[in-house]
Amino acid sequence: MVLHGRDTRLTDTPTTGLRIRDMEAGTNLSVWGDYTDVNFNIVDRKLTTLENFIVSSTTQTVSYTDYSSSNPMMVANVKLTGPSGDGTFTSGSTITMPSIRGSWDIFNMTGGTVTFQTATGTAVAIPASRRMRIASDGTDFYDRTPSYSSGYVSTLVNNGDVVVKYTLEAAIAAASGLTAPFILVSASDTTAGYLGTKVAGSGVTISTQNSGGNESLLFTVTPAVTETLGLTAGSAQTAGFTAAINTKYVCNFTASATITLPASATAGDIIALSIGGGNTVTLGANGLKVNASTSNFVLGSDYQTIFITYTGATNGWV
Repeated sequence: MVLHGRDTRLTDTPTTGLRIRDMEAGTNLSVWGDYTDVNFNIVDRKLTTLENFIVSSTTQTVSYTDYSSSNPMMVANVKLTGPSGDGTFTSGSTITMPSIRGSWDIFNMTGGTVTFQTATGTAVAIPASRRMRIASDGTDFYDRTPSYSSGYVSTLVNNGDVVVKYTLEAAIAAASGLTAPFILVSASDTTAGYLGTKVAGSGVTISTQNSGGNESLLFTVTPAVTETLGLTAGSAQTAGFTAAINTKYVCNFTASATITLPASATAGDIIALSIGGGNTVTLGANGLKVNASTSNFVLGSDYQTIFITYTGATNGWV
């Protein structure tokens, strides 16, 4: 039997994603255009619309009506806010969605973590102030946020390339064989590893330089960098003296002077000297070699900072 152009033996069904009307052939002859307009509106809204969704409770359930163009969050982008339209709702919330397929770009502008789930299956949590792309297969939710460097790219090409934390960590780990003066900083190095404390300490100044539109950091390092070598601060010197191993000295001599090196040393021992200019300074070998020679070594009268390391009996201090 057919009433008003519709065969009552046939039934429309909603799709499993957008819940739009899947019309059987031969149905809705007099209202087909009206139903099609609704379907187009649902699709347009899902592809283009940004919708504000109020998070006002620690648990919320979203219900959908079949064939409706106004279902909540059936849009492309969702901005989650607190009841006042801002991030003052800090309690967090679990939102239970209908068992439908779909994907959403979520902006969590509340003050707490918002978790999306269905009545069963895996949930996805979106921290406060984070943006994520999520998807559901009708049971489980998934994090589909793009990883622009795929998480494993070690060589970045363009200035706009995005690096993720574990890519940075991997690059740092790969450089672990480097020796001083390289300073390795890890994103998880929370005690003394931040760049501000590991580099910009006493004796280091940081400035910027712009060349051809590219800005870079300049690090000016003074003798205070010797703290990173574990050297002991020796007393200030104004005349000749005998140096101790693994010690740093500031020398402002009032006349020509000899710095006598230690009579014994072990390979790897270091001495740091910052010398004011104007007077000739000589390194006294004191029985060990300096630059592979047992003779004293004249540094001259220049302003200079030097690090000398004992390499062993063959070459001595170098």
